Amino acid sequence: MKAFLKITVFLLLILPLSVSALGFDYATMSFGTCGDLRIQSGALENKTTYYHCDPKTLTCDQEQAKECGLTDPTQDNLLKTLRSKYKEIWNASRIQFSPDNNYLVYYISSKVNKDKIRHHVLFDLRDISQPRWSEITSKVPNWDLLTEENRLFAFAPDESFVIYLDDRDGYSTLYQTQLPQTGKKLIAKKLISRNYSIGDFLVWDKNTIYFYTNREQALTWSLYRFNLTTRDLKKITDNISYGEKLQRVDDYLLFTRLAGNRKLVSRYDPTTGAVANFQIPSLAKTFPQLVRKNATIAKRQVSVVRTEKKIGQPLIIWLHGGPYRQVAGAGNYHAYQSYATYDWLLDELAQTGAIVAKVDYVGSYGYGRQFADTIVGQVGKKDVADILALTTELKTMYQPSAIYLIGNSYGGYLSLRTLVEKPTNYTGAISINGVTHWSKLLDYYQNSIFNTYFHGLRGDDNDPLFQETGITERLDRVTKQKILIVQNDSDKTIPPSQATWLVDILDRRQKPYEFVTYADEDHTFAQSKNLINLCQKIASFTNIASQCQW
Repeated sequence: MKAFLKITVFLLLILPLSVSALGFDYATMSFGTCGDLRIQSGALENKTTYYHCDPKTLTCDQEQAKECGLTDPTQDNLLKTLRSKYKEIWNASRIQFSPDNNYLVYYISSKVNKDKIRHHVLFDLRDISQPRWSEITSKVPNWDLLTEENRLFAFAPDESFVIYLDDRDGYSTLYQTQLPQTGKKLIAKKLISRNYSIGDFLVWDKNTIYFYTNREQALTWSLYRFNLTTRDLKKITDNISYGEKLQRVDDYLLFTRLAGNRKLVSRYDPTTGAVANFQIPSLAKTFPQLVRKNATIAKRQVSVVRTEKKIGQPLIIWLHGGPYRQVAGAGNYHAYQSYATYDWLLDELAQTGAIVAKVDYVGSYGYGRQFADTIVGQVGKKDVADILALTTELKTMYQPSAIYLIGNSYGGYLSLRTLVEKPTNYTGAISINGVTHWSKLLDYYQNSIFNTYFHGLRGDDNDPLFQETGITERLDRVTKQKILIVQNDSDKTIPPSQATWLVDILDRRQKPYEFVTYADEDHTFAQSKNLINLCQKIASFTNIASQCQW
């Protein structure tokens, strides 16, 4: 008799979906070819049509936008001329001209150079017949984390300076370069002395820049105004949705921020100091009233969600993917909609008594390059140690009736790897689109952030690193602990063969497990019917009486 249950989900056992109340409601902004502001709001397949919004009145309608087809032939010709003379520009990214086309900046990532050197480059184009360049370089031994950021350069409107983002001192922070430059080396002044991560930034005028950062708390991103002359730093508002660009429209600053299970497009008026939201209808249901807090547990940042009752309940330890990602801070769902789906699911479990602890283990985003690079050569070791230490403290704090590890992608791998390291600590583990065999995955990608964790493809020199990551090598330690493998059939990030490979081994070793697949889903869930079903499966697997009402 086979010791597993496989379920393929198509259109069966689906709860009815209300179009008037969704698990969350996320707005995003974009701009038409005429520069008109567009906001799209909704969730998963229930996205509304684009709203066309007026930044002055904050009102929006669904009228069709006009098409302008804006182009700048001057910039195209300048870039063509430079590329003909400087072949390295073909490897450049983040190419950007100054407002009057007198300067050009670009970035060459260390990923495209065998010497692992990256370049911030400035071209002075005031005399196009003799362009002059300046640059600053730095060595990046591992993955170039700046390639994960939204924006790397911003010019002053009067072209008197350029601001750029760099993490050469450990944290992604801002440097100012006065224009013009005279030598080959790009001379810059570091603007922020404290160690915290800066996300996006925007130059407003010759004295003012705006940026968002997790300056006060690692899991909370806030918008700040910085005066370049007085160096005065003023906080504008909290709960910024990191990972998206700040935008300027006329004399207003636009950004997205989080409010419980909603992401809103907001406007800041520098004249009045007021922050207001665009008037977009909400489809989100009431945000669940739960106890939520950010805490430092076992030296790691953790977001805890629970009911008032503290002890004797199931404990869910949530492990995000990436690993260069971050959990949602207390009080809001994640800035990424693809992660907000899991925050909704975890809230459903918490509402019926589960204690949820979302953890930022080594390698996570928002803590500087050293913390991110700590995972290099330590996959399956340092990260597992983090979760084991966290488990010990959480067990003392909450005296849970059961402990489950749940993670997606890299977090799915980490849940299984931690389980087989010390099974007696846990009741079970759930892997959602998780990695199960690292050397196979690296062969699939050839060049990715994961390859840097192992110093390349598998060989004699790094074979011990791969052995440390093994799940099946330690599988015999698992006895009565439960395992749930979840895999989307159309996953283009983690090949479904990763799941079936492990399932075959679990079957041959007669280990009890469940295997659930979802048709027509990629690496992140895009269909509410499947998300609801996943919630139901996890609730059943963990013996938590959640109704999973989207």
